[in-house]
Amino acid sequence: MANFGENEAQGKFWNDAPGQSWVKHDAVMNLRLGNISDILFDRLKEISASKVLDVGCGTGSTSIRLAETLAQGVSVTGIDISEPMLEKAREKGANFANVLFVTADAHAFQFESGKFDAAISRFGVIFFEDPPKAFANLRSALKSGSQFTFVCWVPYKENEFF
Repeated sequence: MANFGENEAQGKFWNDAPGQSWVKHDAVMNLRLGNISDILFDRLKEISASKVLDVGCGTGSTSIRLAETLAQGVSVTGIDISEPMLEKAREKGANFANVLFVTADAHAFQFESGKFDAAISRFGVIFFEDPPKAFANLRSALKSGSQFTFVCWVPYKENEFF
């Protein structure tokens, strides 16, 4: 059994039925979240980065879109706690040499300090057990002056989507 550390409940949740369901309905989920993704990517038009982190990348749709949208030579690292979702991400991203998917909890993962020029998240940041700690950890992964652009739902218990 996997050890998800401080985010044990989220690790179990996203590696069980909810994560598997998202994989099964990936195309529908991306269609339903299309307008939100468009808003997120609209904010990235002026981004200048060579290494981008996608936090809570799920099935990889945003990571792949980053690779397609940003300048050639940009590398994208998608990180997610859900192995079923990342299996789908790796399948979808098989033809993208500049996209890497990492199975880990971004909340506590030991990133290389200052590795990324930018970070994004489409709803991944809402699931942190300790948001201040998680954001401090993500900040350590970003170079000084980097941009972190994300969209975030209301708290899980108030979220009608779930």
